[in-house]
Amino acid sequence: MVTGTLNESVVTVFIDYAVAREVVPKQWNILQVYKKYLPSSSSNLYPVVLELGVDHDVRAGNTSVPDFSNVRVTLPFIDLSGDGKSNYRYTPAIFLPPIPLIVAGAGAYGEEVIQSTFDPPCDAYKQLGGSQYSFAATSIDNKYNVLLTAAVSQAKNYFPLDV
Repeated sequence: MVTGTLNESVVTVFIDYAVAREVVPKQWNILQVYKKYLPSSSSNLYPVVLELGVDHDVRAGNTSVPDFSNVRVTLPFIDLSGDGKSNYRYTPAIFLPPIPLIVAGAGAYGEEVIQSTFDPPCDAYKQLGGSQYSFAATSIDNKYNVLLTAAVSQAKNYFPLDV
Protein backbone atom coordinates (compact mmCIF):
# COMPACT_ATOMS: atom_id res chain seq x y z
CA MET A 1 0.00 0.00 0.00
CA VAL A 2 1.21 3.51 -0.85
CA THR A 3 0.35 6.40 1.47
CA GLY A 4 1.05 10.12 1.36
CA THR A 5 -0.47 13.58 1.37
CA LEU A 6 -1.31 15.49 -1.79
CA ASN A 7 -1.55 19.28 -2.01
CA GLU A 8 -2.92 20.32 -5.38
CA SER A 9 -4.13 23.41 -7.14
CA VAL A 10 -6.65 22.70 -9.89
CA VAL A 11 -7.05 25.14 -12.76
CA THR A 12 -9.28 24.98 -15.82
CA VAL A 13 -7.92 26.55 -18.98
CA PHE A 14 -9.53 26.68 -22.39
CA ILE A 15 -7.90 25.51 -25.60
CA ASP A 16 -9.10 25.34 -29.17
CA TYR A 17 -11.35 22.31 -29.69
CA ALA A 18 -9.26 21.22 -32.70
CA VAL A 19 -6.17 20.93 -30.48
CA ALA A 20 -8.09 18.80 -27.98
CA ARG A 21 -9.30 16.58 -30.81
CA GLU A 22 -5.65 16.01 -31.85
CA VAL A 23 -4.69 14.94 -28.32
CA VAL A 24 -7.63 12.62 -27.57
CA PRO A 25 -7.26 9.26 -29.35
CA LYS A 26 -9.55 9.04 -32.40
CA GLN A 27 -11.47 6.02 -31.07
CA TRP A 28 -12.96 8.17 -28.29
CA ASN A 29 -15.50 10.92 -28.81
CA ILE A 30 -15.52 14.15 -26.84
CA LEU A 31 -18.98 14.63 -25.38
CA GLN A 32 -20.35 18.10 -26.09
CA VAL A 33 -22.21 18.48 -22.77
CA TYR A 34 -19.67 21.05 -21.53
CA LYS A 35 -20.76 23.55 -24.22
CA LYS A 36 -23.93 24.50 -22.37
CA TYR A 37 -21.74 25.96 -19.59
CA LEU A 38 -19.42 27.99 -21.85
CA PRO A 39 -20.13 31.59 -22.80
CA SER A 40 -21.70 31.64 -26.27
CA SER A 41 -18.71 33.48 -27.75
CA SER A 42 -16.42 30.60 -26.73
CA SER A 43 -18.15 27.74 -28.53
CA ASN A 44 -14.93 26.59 -30.23
CA LEU A 45 -13.10 26.23 -26.91
CA TYR A 46 -12.61 23.10 -24.84
CA PRO A 47 -11.82 22.96 -21.08
CA VAL A 48 -8.57 21.33 -20.01
CA VAL A 49 -7.92 20.68 -16.32
CA LEU A 50 -4.41 21.27 -14.96
CA GLU A 51 -3.63 19.61 -11.64
CA LEU A 52 -0.50 21.19 -10.15
CA GLY A 53 0.58 19.41 -7.04
CA VAL A 54 3.08 18.50 -4.40
CA ASP A 55 3.20 15.02 -2.91
CA HIS A 56 4.35 14.89 0.74
CA ASP A 57 5.54 11.99 2.86
CA VAL A 58 4.95 9.31 0.21
CA ARG A 59 5.67 5.84 1.58
CA ALA A 60 5.31 2.22 0.57
CA GLY A 61 6.09 0.03 3.54
CA ASN A 62 9.56 1.03 4.79
CA THR A 63 10.40 2.90 1.58
CA SER A 64 9.87 6.64 1.23
CA VAL A 65 10.71 9.31 -1.32
CA PRO A 66 11.40 13.02 -0.89
CA ASP A 67 8.52 15.44 -1.41
CA PHE A 68 8.01 16.18 -5.11
CA SER A 69 5.98 18.26 -7.54
CA ASN A 70 3.80 16.88 -10.31
CA VAL A 71 1.51 18.08 -13.09
CA ARG A 72 -1.37 16.27 -14.72
CA VAL A 73 -2.99 17.62 -17.86
CA THR A 74 -6.49 16.15 -17.98
CA LEU A 75 -9.08 16.28 -20.75
CA PRO A 76 -12.63 15.78 -19.39
CA PHE A 77 -15.89 14.68 -21.06
CA ILE A 78 -14.35 11.74 -22.92
CA ASP A 79 -16.71 8.97 -24.03
CA LEU A 80 -14.54 5.95 -23.16
CA SER A 81 -17.52 3.59 -22.94
CA GLY A 82 -18.90 4.59 -26.34
CA ASP A 83 -22.45 5.03 -25.02
CA GLY A 84 -22.64 8.73 -25.93
CA LYS A 85 -23.47 9.86 -22.39
CA SER A 86 -21.06 8.51 -19.75
CA ASN A 87 -18.12 10.86 -19.49
CA TYR A 88 -14.64 10.10 -18.25
CA ARG A 89 -11.39 12.00 -18.19
CA TYR A 90 -8.30 11.28 -20.22
CA THR A 91 -4.87 12.02 -18.76
CA PRO A 92 -2.31 11.42 -21.49
CA ALA A 93 0.74 11.95 -19.25
CA ILE A 94 2.03 13.11 -15.89
CA PHE A 95 5.01 15.40 -15.35
CA LEU A 96 7.23 14.04 -12.53
CA PRO A 97 10.77 14.62 -11.28
CA PRO A 98 13.45 12.16 -12.47
CA ILE A 99 13.43 10.08 -9.29
CA PRO A 100 13.50 6.39 -10.35
CA LEU A 101 11.11 5.10 -7.68
CA ILE A 102 8.51 7.79 -8.45
CA VAL A 103 8.78 7.24 -12.21
CA ALA A 104 8.46 3.47 -11.78
CA GLY A 105 5.47 3.85 -9.45
CA ALA A 106 3.55 6.05 -11.89
CA GLY A 107 4.50 3.72 -14.74
CA ALA A 108 3.06 0.79 -12.79
CA TYR A 109 -0.30 2.61 -12.84
CA GLY A 110 -0.05 2.83 -16.63
CA GLU A 111 0.68 6.55 -16.79
CA GLU A 112 3.11 7.94 -19.36
CA VAL A 113 5.71 9.82 -17.33
CA ILE A 114 7.39 12.96 -18.61
CA GLN A 115 10.45 13.42 -16.42
CA SER A 116 10.63 17.11 -15.60
CA THR A 117 12.03 19.94 -13.54
CA PHE A 118 9.72 22.34 -11.70
CA ASP A 119 9.70 26.02 -10.81
CA PRO A 120 9.16 26.32 -7.94
CA PRO A 121 10.82 22.97 -7.23
CA CYS A 122 8.47 21.73 -4.51
CA ASP A 123 5.45 24.03 -4.24
CA ALA A 124 2.16 24.22 -6.10
CA TYR A 125 2.93 27.79 -7.25
CA LYS A 126 5.10 30.82 -6.48
CA GLN A 127 4.05 34.41 -5.93
CA LEU A 128 5.43 36.83 -8.52
CA GLY A 129 4.25 39.94 -6.73
CA GLY A 130 0.90 41.45 -5.90
CA SER A 131 -1.81 39.05 -7.00
CA GLN A 132 0.25 37.23 -9.67
CA TYR A 133 1.36 33.63 -9.36
CA SER A 134 3.22 31.18 -11.59
CA PHE A 135 4.14 27.54 -11.95
CA ALA A 136 6.28 25.79 -14.56
CA ALA A 137 7.17 22.22 -15.44
CA THR A 138 9.75 21.52 -18.16
CA SER A 139 10.64 18.07 -19.43
CA ILE A 140 14.25 17.02 -18.99
CA ASP A 141 14.60 16.77 -22.78
CA ASN A 142 12.98 20.25 -23.24
CA LYS A 143 10.36 18.71 -25.52
CA TYR A 144 7.34 19.58 -23.32
CA ASN A 145 6.50 22.29 -20.85
CA VAL A 146 3.60 23.63 -18.85
CA LEU A 147 3.74 27.27 -17.84
CA LEU A 148 0.91 28.83 -15.91
CA THR A 149 0.84 32.48 -14.88
CA ALA A 150 -2.32 33.69 -13.19
CA ALA A 151 -3.61 36.74 -11.38
CA VAL A 152 -6.21 36.55 -8.64
CA SER A 153 -9.05 38.97 -9.25
CA GLN A 154 -12.61 39.60 -8.19
CA ALA A 155 -14.61 36.41 -8.78
CA LYS A 156 -17.31 36.39 -11.44
CA ASN A 157 -19.90 33.72 -11.98
CA TYR A 158 -19.16 32.82 -15.61
CA PHE A 159 -20.64 29.35 -15.43
CA PRO A 160 -23.82 29.32 -13.33
CA LEU A 161 -24.93 25.81 -12.42
CA ASP A 162 -28.45 24.85 -11.47
CA VAL A 163 -28.38 22.60 -8.40
